[in-house]
Amino acid sequence: MMLMRTLLTFFFFFALTACSGSGPEPRQKISNPDVLSRGARLVNGLAACGTCHGKISSPDSPLTGGRASNDIYGEVNAPNITPAKTGLASWSTNEVMRAVRNSVGKGGTELSQSMHSGYLWMSDDDLLAIVGYLRTVQPVENEVERRSVGFFSRNTSGIFQSRKKVAGYVPSINPNERISYGRY
Repeated sequence: MMLMRTLLTFFFFFALTACSGSGPEPRQKISNPDVLSRGARLVNGLAACGTCHGKISSPDSPLTGGRASNDIYGEVNAPNITPAKTGLASWSTNEVMRAVRNSVGKGGTELSQSMHSGYLWMSDDDLLAIVGYLRTVQPVENEVERRSVGFFSRNTSGIFQSRKKVAGYVPSINPNERISYGRY
C-alpha cells in the first residue's frame, strides 16, 4: 500500500511538472502610446516602483536597484528593473508579470513574497502597461548582489505562511464603478 501511494505521488508530481511549461515565451513588445503613458503613471505614481527599486526611496527614482529591505529571511536588495543586461533585458513579459504578481522569478525561483503583496490582484492591463513602460526606460547596468537563503532558513522561516498565487487572467475594473475601482 505504501509503495502504491509513493508511486502515485511520484506519477502525479511528474505529470504536473512535465506539463507545466512549453519552452521560452516571446518577449512581448508593447508600443501603444496610451498603454505606455498609463505604465509611466503607474510606475512613477501609484505602484511607486522607485520606492524600492530606486537608489533613493522615491516613486520616480531611477529603477537601477540596490536598495535594501527586510522580509522574513532578513535583508534583501531590490533588483535592477531597467531593460539592461543586469536587469530585465532577458525577461519575457510573462516572466515579469509572474515576478510582480506571484513573486516567482526566472526559472521558477522564489522571490520575496512580502515585497509585492499589494500587487497580487493587479489587472493584466495594468501589469502589461507597467512592463511596456519598463522596457522604455533608460537601461542602466547595475549588478545587484543577490542573496542566498539556505535550506534550513527557507524550510523553517515562515513555515505557516502560505504562498499566494494568482493564475489566469485578471480583468480590469471599470473606473466608473467607483466603489469597486477605489477598492482595487
